[in-house]
Amino acid sequence: MFLRQPGEEWITMRYEQEEISWAGSVKKVFEYFTQRTPRSNFEQRETSLVWNYKYADVQFGRNQATDLLQHLGAYSLSNQSSVIVQGSRSIEVRPTGVTKGKAVDEIIRELDLRNTMATPIDYVLCIGHFLAKDEDIYTLPSFDVQPGAKRKGKGCQAEDCSSVKFDLNPKNYFSCTVGREHSVAQYNLEGTNEVVSLLQDLAAAAAPGSMSDQP
Repeated sequence: MFLRQPGEEWITMRYEQEEISWAGSVKKVFEYFTQRTPRSNFEQRETSLVWNYKYADVQFGRNQATDLLQHLGAYSLSNQSSVIVQGSRSIEVRPTGVTKGKAVDEIIRELDLRNTMATPIDYVLCIGHFLAKDEDIYTLPSFDVQPGAKRKGKGCQAEDCSSVKFDLNPKNYFSCTVGREHSVAQYNLEGTNEVVSLLQDLAAAAAPGSMSDQP
């Protein structure tokens, strides 16, 4: 994940995870199916492997994807350190527990460790187009924690949660999906143009001299 503090440069952050010892066998399977599926491609990312058949023949691509999943289930993923994530026309294999919600939780911890939050947060806005596996980003633990208190919530145990100095009313956490009909997000935008329009409106409202800036 990538984090940039105000006035600083972007930094790459990594949280602890098991060694991806399964990558070699999964890569062989993906390469095999890439060679035998016209207009498909294989991508090796830092923490996952992805086979994409977006541009392949629809029916042939689906058949190949079914066969690929059988291969993965048969011998590539005999351990429990990885998980298979199916997209609309892609298959991804990544370490267990690696989700966008986990990344955001780590960012929150980092902000707390740096002690950079001098005043309460007004609101949090989360916008994205995510696979179902990543929609935990829309249901993060509640932030309404008093300074010095342990943060508690779904997916957070008292013994492993840092003291987060956030005082955010849960009603001020806004989640919004983009272009998905079924989502756990509160709101929906049709496409990137609406996202840009929303951000421009927010920037205008926050500008000095705007109506929102008046007493």
